[in-house]
Amino acid sequence: MLEKLVKRLSNKKIVILGLGHPLRGDDSAGAELAERLAGKVEATVINADGVPENYIGPIVAAKPEVLMIVDAANMDAPPGSLAIIEMDNIASSGLSTHSASLNLFLLVLQSEIQPDTFVLGIQPQAIEFGAPISDPVRKSLGSIEQALLKNLS
Repeated sequence: MLEKLVKRLSNKKIVILGLGHPLRGDDSAGAELAERLAGKVEATVINADGVPENYIGPIVAAKPEVLMIVDAANMDAPPGSLAIIEMDNIASSGLSTHSASLNLFLLVLQSEIQPDTFVLGIQPQAIEFGAPISDPVRKSLGSIEQALLKNLS
C-alpha cells in the first residue's frame, strides 16, 4: 500500500493535510504525522487539527497537484490498517472521524482548485478523550513517515 501511495505522490506538487484532535488518542494520527513531516519533505505540510476549513486559503495558494488528507478512518479493519480513500468515496462513506467538516471543506476547496484528492485513512483503536496513540497506529505512522521521508525529501 505504501508503494502505491509513494507512486501517486512522485514528482507532484503536494499538500499533506493532517487531521486529528490532539487529545483523542488515535484520532490525532493525521496531526501527529503532519508534525513529524513538517519541514522534512518536499511538500506543503499542514497540521489542521480538526478544522480543515481554516486552511482552505493556504491550500489554494499552494496550488497542489495532489492533496493527501491523513486522518483516522473507521474502516472495520485491524487497528493501524491503512487505506487510500478516493474523493468520490469520502462524502458517502462516513469513514473519517471528521466527516461533516471534511465534506464541506472538500466542496469549498473543489470550487477553487481541483487537485487529485484522497484520504490516507488509518484505522484507530481508541479515540477516547485523554487516550494515548495506540501501538498499532504509532507503528503505522512510523512506516508512513519513513516511506515519505525516503521518497519526498
